Amino acid sequence: MHGKKILIVDDDALIRHGLKRTLEERGCQVEDFSCGHLAIERLQQSSFDLVVTDLKMPGMSGMEVLASIRILQPSIPIIIITGYSTVETAVVAMKLGAVDYLAKPFVPDEFCLRIKKALDQSEAQVLKDQFAEREVAKGFEDFIGNSPEMQKIYRRIMQVAPTTSTVLITGESGTGKELVAKAIHKLSPRRNQPFVAVDCTSLAENLLESELFGHIKGSFTGAVHSKSGLFKVADGGTLFLDEVANISLTTQAKLLRVLQEREVTPIGGTQPLPINIRLVAATNRQLREMVANGTFREDLYFRLNIIPINLPPLRERKGDLRILIQHFMQRFADEVGKDVRLISSAAIELLENYSFPGNIRELENLIERAMVFVEDNIINIDDLELNSRSGEKKQLPISEAIPQSMDELREQKRLLKEKAVEPLEKAFLVEALRRNDGNVTRAAEEVGMQRTNFHALLRKQGITGRELLE
Repeated sequence: MHGKKILIVDDDALIRHGLKRTLEERGCQVEDFSCGHLAIERLQQSSFDLVVTDLKMPGMSGMEVLASIRILQPSIPIIIITGYSTVETAVVAMKLGAVDYLAKPFVPDEFCLRIKKALDQSEAQVLKDQFAEREVAKGFEDFIGNSPEMQKIYRRIMQVAPTTSTVLITGESGTGKELVAKAIHKLSPRRNQPFVAVDCTSLAENLLESELFGHIKGSFTGAVHSKSGLFKVADGGTLFLDEVANISLTTQAKLLRVLQEREVTPIGGTQPLPINIRLVAATNRQLREMVANGTFREDLYFRLNIIPINLPPLRERKGDLRILIQHFMQRFADEVGKDVRLISSAAIELLENYSFPGNIRELENLIERAMVFVEDNIINIDDLELNSRSGEKKQLPISEAIPQSMDELREQKRLLKEKAVEPLEKAFLVEALRRNDGNVTRAAEEVGMQRTNFHALLRKQGITGRELLE
């Protein structure tokens, strides 16, 4: 109790001063008021650790004080004291948020005991809330982006994490499915137990079964030792099956049995072992279509798809693109040893118009490559090497697409590159001039180019003062 700030509200001066003296003798800082209005005014100016208020007072009643404090400082503990104690008033006070209710008369020791209990509970709740905030921060520390699409994902993770329900994460390759699985684990009651990830595409069928279920020594050629499966390794924690759609039908049947029975039998074994795991699965394929064509078991699909989370592709969360670019630039600046912190608006526009079939992983690789090859202190369009990608250029007619010599091939590549960049380059130049009221020198400085090079691009694009008026 020592050092705690306590506010007392009571119209009886004798009781008010007696309570203040009792608390001050125990090291508390106490302020007292004879009416609720003065107390509320003080609470608007400063925070307190606890409030003690009488119930029956002229003007503003204790119930009104209680209701007002709940609006001003919702977490502060409040103790009601009254000489008119009834069960009904006690119930109402507790419903309004009082943590305790004391009937007059009471002895100082009992009063102090109630005060200490309320303060201890409040402090414990503060620590609990702080811990929860830290754990939430840990759970999302690897995520970048605050777009509405990602906010929905964050809320979904927060809702799902405290449960034991099986989760199926779907989304294109590179959207961050394993990050979601790890966040679910970090925010769950299992956070201090193992998180075990299995890539279901990296192992042959017999090896995958051995990895998942374990095996007994001598159960097959090469089984020189008994081995615990990953279901058992993850016991008490979370097992993440990445690309679960690639599991064969035979292994799917065994996986279904494990999930139904909550026990696993090692290959070559006869004694099932109980398991306690939270399963999270992920895939970039359409499981419903696989069920329809018979390549994925329907019963396993329903067993996995209890809580679905579908991750949006990067092209559907372009609001996060700029912050992702800056994040990767900062990260790779240290790795490649270049202090490049800027990217031109033309390069940004090019990226914003790109579909990113490889999603965030592709953006990460693209920025890393640009940081390696950039020669100035700003990433420009050419540093991205994006306009030559097959997914982004228009196909030429066949007669034009087949070069007759190496010279023609080089010339064709040059023309394709110019054609892809031309509209973006022109828009980039015009916008730079508009932002600087047509001043070429200032526009060149803003985009990080020499004035002569900027002039050359203007001439190449045939830009005159008319474009600024359009």
